[in-house]
Amino acid sequence: MLIRTKAEYVALAQAGKAGNCPETWNSPEEFLANPLNDSVGIRLKVPGSKKFTPFVPRNELLQTIAALDLQEGEYYLSENVKPDETILAGELGWANGGWVFFFSHQRTDMRTALAESGRHMHGMLTVFSYIRAHCVGTEWDDLMSLFDTYTVDNQYPVIELSFTTVPHGIRQQRMLIWEVRHY
Repeated sequence: MLIRTKAEYVALAQAGKAGNCPETWNSPEEFLANPLNDSVGIRLKVPGSKKFTPFVPRNELLQTIAALDLQEGEYYLSENVKPDETILAGELGWANGGWVFFFSHQRTDMRTALAESGRHMHGMLTVFSYIRAHCVGTEWDDLMSLFDTYTVDNQYPVIELSFTTVPHGIRQQRMLIWEVRHY
């Protein structure tokens, strides 16, 4: 299956079909009913949105959504990962006939980390060995399963992932899948 839009990815993630993705909610009411998280990230269902807003305190969520002028259905809410918990973040994909990993060890959100200190690694053996060295338990097999599931006619998905010092996500693992896409 090709994942052609951010909205398609969000639907798959919320159905549990995108690996260990962050916990997500479709509305403020869903998030506020969950007392376990004290902040949340606001993400739009369009790629590269400038309105991405991480670490919104739960008591400021409704005001922040109003200030961003967001309408129901165009955004979703996502579990946060504290910057000091991030070990590695990057995008893994196929480009120009080979595997490429664009990554950073900078302890901040992925968008900032890649823009400020992103590096490229090339080649299947190099890239896969590097990522596998960070995996524990079933994380490597889970990652390979995403490629098996979402590769169509040699069109490999790009997978955004991060590794953290503590478990996160719907499966409570250290490897988080932020996005699987073909766009």
